[in-house]
Amino acid sequence: MAAGGLRRLRRLPRQRTHPRPGRPGPGRPGARRGPPPALPEDRAFRAEGKELDLAYQQAWSVARFIAERFGEVELVELYRSVAGAGPVSAAETDALLRKAIGLDRASLQVQWRDHLRGALG
Repeated sequence: MAAGGLRRLRRLPRQRTHPRPGRPGPGRPGARRGPPPALPEDRAFRAEGKELDLAYQQAWSVARFIAERFGEVELVELYRSVAGAGPVSAAETDALLRKAIGLDRASLQVQWRDHLRGALG
């Protein structure tokens, strides 16, 4: 995820835990096969239509993975630290991630993709 991409996670709806009916999502026809190639980047949240929808679905998936794997407290800590940091570099984002969950972006991406592979079958 790009340096500021984690800030976008806090804008996700709290109640929605699945894609809207009729829209592609994991395991649905029209969905991309396999896990995404990378964490969503900031520019994906400035897109429109399906690209924007996909960015939010991926961000939700990352947030859900973090909550399940590391705990909700750690996810909230991560949200707050990233939101409070303002614009940060990639190295600073890695430091915030390491402090909250013990992983940098590359390690988070590997574990998240592995998790998705298992969930998607």
